[in-house]
Amino acid sequence: MPGHSSTPGLPRTADYIRQAAEVRFGVDTRPEAIVLTHAHFDHVGALVDLVRVWGVPVYAHSLELPFLTGRAMYPPPREDVHGL
Repeated sequence: MPGHSSTPGLPRTADYIRQAAEVRFGVDTRPEAIVLTHAHFDHVGALVDLVRVWGVPVYAHSLELPFLTGRAMYPPPREDVHGL
């Protein structure tokens, strides 16, 4: 939504994401599913709230499952990589 500064996927952004979906696709619409590219905090922060509201399945690559369930943490960033 114009003028909104939070990043979708961060905690407490479920209402923002729902409103953006309604603006784009119509009031009371919901997706058929939520597809995650990965489980970083800025992609899953609103996930539980959105699933509760929309009642849709969540799809992610099976290698992301340990990160989604909290059984594993992503490794720290490499200090020798400073961009491309």
